[in-house]
Amino acid sequence: MTQGVHASSDEPLSFYVRNEFAAVEITLDLEGNDSRLKVRDLRSGRFSLLDALELEGLAQCRPEDFGELVDPKMADLRADLDKI
Repeated sequence: MTQGVHASSDEPLSFYVRNEFAAVEITLDLEGNDSRLKVRDLRSGRFSLLDALELEGLAQCRPEDFGELVDPKMADLRADLDKI
């Protein structure tokens, strides 16, 4: 797994997390009422904004709770649903 950090005066601090299966960019989004983490899939460009409550819930998950979320077959189904 490789990781990296990028920062410039024009852009927010970005963290990159990669392995053989995925690559994501994580930035701190300050544009809403509260700060959120923006997690962007570098392959598709899709992103999610996660607030403190959602991150707390994520921290409570067990590894097996992510099974359907990271199943490649489910990713194909989500992509098909986006086309509708």
